[in-house]
Amino acid sequence: TLSSLVGCISRSTCGGRPTLAPGQYSNLDSAYAVAMVSRAFRAGPVLVLTGTMPTTPATGPKVAAMPKSAQLRYWSICQNESLATTRVASCLPDDAVPLGRGRRYTIVSSTPAARPSNAIRRCGVAWLAWPAAGDGAGHVTDGLLIIRNMMSSPGFGHAVQAVVRPGQERSVMGRYLPTSHYTTTRAFEASGCHRVR
Repeated sequence: TLSSLVGCISRSTCGGRPTLAPGQYSNLDSAYAVAMVSRAFRAGPVLVLTGTMPTTPATGPKVAAMPKSAQLRYWSICQNESLATTRVASCLPDDAVPLGRGRRYTIVSSTPAARPSNAIRRCGVAWLAWPAAGDGAGHVTDGLLIIRNMMSSPGFGHAVQAVVRPGQERSVMGRYLPTSHYTTTRAFEASGCHRVR
């Protein structure tokens, strides 16, 4: 529920058995997975996310309806400040994320100053700007990561919409829920540039 999320963010009272309820942005078409993030961890100020992109259709005037082969109508990932401001810092729509074999992706989130030189599309990496004001409530190293799944296909059982209880996200979404780790700019740059076509 929204109240349990606010309690976890503002008072660090995470846990218990909250019920699943629509969040601040959810509607009949879209569901969201949310994670609090911080670039203050000792591992480094660069957040690296890897996962598998669901299939989404091309958009435009020539697309009359969602193809049956598509798993979602639309996917995006955003860095927001927090529920205190709900301000969006930056977003990546599905077609802005370079994909490798098996539709795998790598997304790096950092401040512009900490952005690795190889966190660019040509190297197969998408970059997501960290909120300049942090959470917008005085914690300049914090952020709120939000993944949107819009209009999931009835046959796609790994969408956010398929999660019916908090804590099931990994078991339900599997490889479609990204994993993450923190690192340094230098360490990420040492991984090189894996060019994509």
